[in-house]
Amino acid sequence: MNNKKIAYFQAYKEHLHFERGLASNTSSAYIKDVEKFHQYMEQQQLSISKTDLQVVQSFIVYLADLYIGARSINRIVSGVIGYLNFVSEISDLPNISFDLLDRPKMGKRLPESLSNKQINKIISCVDLSSNFGHRDKAILETLYNTGVRISELTSLKEDDLFEKEGLLKVTGKGNKQRIVPIGSNVVQSIGYQRHVRIEKNQKFNKRLNPMFANKFGNPISRNYLFSRLKSLAKAAGIEQAVSPHVFRHSFATALLEGGADLRSIQSMLGHVSISTTEMYLHTNTEQLRLVMEKYFPKSLANIG
Repeated sequence: MNNKKIAYFQAYKEHLHFERGLASNTSSAYIKDVEKFHQYMEQQQLSISKTDLQVVQSFIVYLADLYIGARSINRIVSGVIGYLNFVSEISDLPNISFDLLDRPKMGKRLPESLSNKQINKIISCVDLSSNFGHRDKAILETLYNTGVRISELTSLKEDDLFEKEGLLKVTGKGNKQRIVPIGSNVVQSIGYQRHVRIEKNQKFNKRLNPMFANKFGNPISRNYLFSRLKSLAKAAGIEQAVSPHVFRHSFATALLEGGADLRSIQSMLGHVSISTTEMYLHTNTEQLRLVMEKYFPKSLANIG
């Protein structure tokens, strides 16, 4: 990467962090996408100053040849477009119109979800006799009862919980904060895991003040949560892939099936756009059919 590219790259990193205020995981994803583009440009011996619509189109073909899925390609390309638009603002790179870009078509991917019975089965597999069993139980209950993202859960602090009010302050994408209700049983689980931690004199990083701490006293890691859920799901005899994101989908699906409106679900999940929340309308068509048969006036069927 030549000096000019390095300068653009560094400026873009600072733009994502300071101006757009993106979370570290989100900005890291954007950076990795741009790195893929720069690697392709170097392979093709192309200068960024010569970038045009055709270059980006050929990059899409290159990604497809690597057997990268349509959804991932579109995400990568969106990141690259954002980067090129930024570079055009701080340099003499022409402003490119990407309206005619031919992107891979994506089928609608329905989110996976677990039933309440399956969730409880997973939670029941937590060994409460272990040092961190009560912490893991509280984590799973928090995931399912609030629908928080994994990045939001790992960044929760002790003072984000308002026990008497039954509310949790969640910091989401772009450092945007929202308040979500949390059940009294989950509040008790969080409080009890804190009590166990103090009783067993487990380490705790007072500076970071994490709600859920690992054995070193630091915030729980994403990798631990993915690994822990995988092993618990296996112990519970659940064959489908289980992740924190599946817990989030299960929370939203349970709300919808319980009669919650989309705007309320949108608010609790922290979705910027209602269109993102609308995907849950497609998750359980059988449930919607039963609702229609139960409540729709059958007498209208004979009108004609």
